[in-house]
Amino acid sequence: MVVEGATRPQAERLVREELGVAPGSWVTPTELAYRLGDLDATGLFGLVRYRLDRAGEAVTVRVRVRESPQDRVGVGLRYDDERRAALLFTATLHNVLRYGSVTRLDLRVGEETRAAVSYLRRRGVTGHLESGATVSWSQGALRLPGSPRATTGLETTSLSATLGVAPARNTFLGGEVLGEWSVTDLGGTPDVLLGSVSAVLDHESLDRIDFPRSGADVNARWEWGISDVVPGEAFSVLTARGRFFVPLHRRATFDFGGWLGLGRGLDLPVHRTFFVGGAHPSAILGRTQPTFYGLPGEELTGTVAQIARAGIRWSPATDLYLRLGVDVGGVADAWRFPVEDPVVGWAVSAGARTRVGPVVLQWGKASDRSLGRLTVSVGRTF
Repeated sequence: MVVEGATRPQAERLVREELGVAPGSWVTPTELAYRLGDLDATGLFGLVRYRLDRAGEAVTVRVRVRESPQDRVGVGLRYDDERRAALLFTATLHNVLRYGSVTRLDLRVGEETRAAVSYLRRRGVTGHLESGATVSWSQGALRLPGSPRATTGLETTSLSATLGVAPARNTFLGGEVLGEWSVTDLGGTPDVLLGSVSAVLDHESLDRIDFPRSGADVNARWEWGISDVVPGEAFSVLTARGRFFVPLHRRATFDFGGWLGLGRGLDLPVHRTFFVGGAHPSAILGRTQPTFYGLPGEELTGTVAQIARAGIRWSPATDLYLRLGVDVGGVADAWRFPVEDPVVGWAVSAGARTRVGPVVLQWGKASDRSLGRLTVSVGRTF
């Protein structure tokens, strides 16, 4: 294989490692196109092309690249009837401090506000391990347990570092070290300082962002830490969620999955317990706030959450869909399986892909509620 256009030794090495064409080996056009797609996905090249040069019985793969990091600046707009309008400003920069690294700046403005700076060194580009660091600040409202309308402000500042491996481009397995300071309007413990370590698994293989037809989205995290809620004690939080999509027909897709949360310890901060409900996920409580059909946002609270989900989606036309889904589960302060007196929620939704992102209208009802809930969202979740 011959590599043309690479001006740095790291770039040529990356091309050779991603394509994996060794002398004397065989590769089909489909396999080569897939590997070229992986190379393009690094965001480090503006042009990736190849041709085959034949000399007798030998064939040489000649790859031409143009080094042009795909730095991006973006703006996102989203609206939902629970958290109203939100704006997202992002900037993605390559090769800051080290070749192959990615630096990302995010600013979310709305009812929930978040600012973050992250730095990532990707496995296969900068070395055999994947590592990163993130500094973030967020501010929003937290619904109080046992109070239907009362909320408290929640402000969180955190610094985290991750280290792990990527067995595949769409999978990460590693650990995280986190330091966090949170401030609420609650009496007694208005601020909480904590430190924790976590084991993390993240896998995403969806075929497309909006209304996927196949693939999986799985995330699991086990966190152990100490805080100043109860000196001398500790806490642990396990969260696991997954969604799987199976095409039944060119117009029909079946999806199923679940959400599990388990918190333990006298030292467990209130924002590490689980708040279940709402049609739209929180931007700052995403790890501890699963949605649930027919329930208002953060309606059920507890230290154990168990939810199973399923649905079927039909596309009557391109970029349009209708879906019927069901959620079954509950929240408690002790683990029990099966769930005692589970809540059942179901919803009918209609959606469309548009230039401003997906538009979804949903009507849902929970078994323990006399009235249903109509919700709407415009734009992708962020």
